Order: sequence, then structure tokens, then C-alpha cells
Amino acid sequence: MRFSPRPPEDLTIAVTVIAPEGSSPEPARFVIEPGGQLRAAVGAGSAPETLPPMTRLLTDAQVTQLYGVIAREGLALPTDAPTTDQPRIEVTVIAGDRRRTGRHELTDADARVVVERCRALARLN
Repeated sequence: MRFSPRPPEDLTIAVTVIAPEGSSPEPARFVIEPGGQLRAAVGAGSAPETLPPMTRLLTDAQVTQLYGVIAREGLALPTDAPTTDQPRIEVTVIAGDRRRTGRHELTDADARVVVERCRALARLN
């Protein structure tokens, strides 16, 4: 998948924080659907297969900014899964019939930026 500067109209972004309960950051799942619908859940049960409840509608600018960080830093490019039990992030981008998932430890500054931005968009921090 080649990342363009503008998000595709059918873009879906899923960001999952995989972490043991009681850790910091806590587990979380954010899904941005086409049209800017943000779904968010934090805490127990926030797994990659979770579809959280609708939280709010994002503006085009908010979606473009988040997509820009993910595309620019290659956070959705396929990677090997981290081998530690430390908190990590899984970023999936779906557009058209293409799906890409990157997995990163949360010690990666770019990965932390995406998580912090998702939390801010969901007004959870």
C-alpha cells in the first residue's frame, strides 16, 4: 500500500494498545472509520478484535493529521511483533482491498505520539 498525502475516502485506521491490566498505559482500542467516526474503548477487553462504541465524529483535518503521522513514520508497515511482554501498539490501515498492520513497542516515540493523539481525539486523557 502506497501512502498518499491525503487519506483515502474509504480509510479505516485501528490503533490498539496491548498491555497487561494495571499497567501504564492501559489497554486501549481506537477505530477511525470512513467519514471520521471514532470508536474508542480503554481498559479490560480493549483487544484487536474489539469494536468499541462510537465516541465522536472527527473533522477531516483531525483524520488527515493522524493519518499523516502514521503514513510518514511507517507505523502501519508490516513488522515483526515485539517479542517482549512490554506494552505495545498495533496500527492497522485499511483502504480499498488493502490492509497493512505494524506492531511497535511503546518505547518508540512515534508510536507513543499516535496513542496520545488518539486519546486526545477521544477526549480520554
